[in-house]
Amino acid sequence: MDKKEVRALFPVCCEFADLVRDEFGDDVKMVYAEENGRKIGKQSKPGVAVSEYAGDSFCRGKEK
Repeated sequence: MDKKEVRALFPVCCEFADLVRDEFGDDVKMVYAEENGRKIGKQSKPGVAVSEYAGDSFCRGKEK
């Protein structure tokens, strides 16, 4: 499967991977993706599902 096919089948996962690469550099690689019932890559041991968290839950409010 080429990059064009992966982007077509996993658009949300690829968008997230792009954001991570923008923040941390091109060395970041997506090794597993699951979207709309499709899977690609090799899943690692169970960990924290990023999809279950809102981005603002990691931000601290301004201290007064």
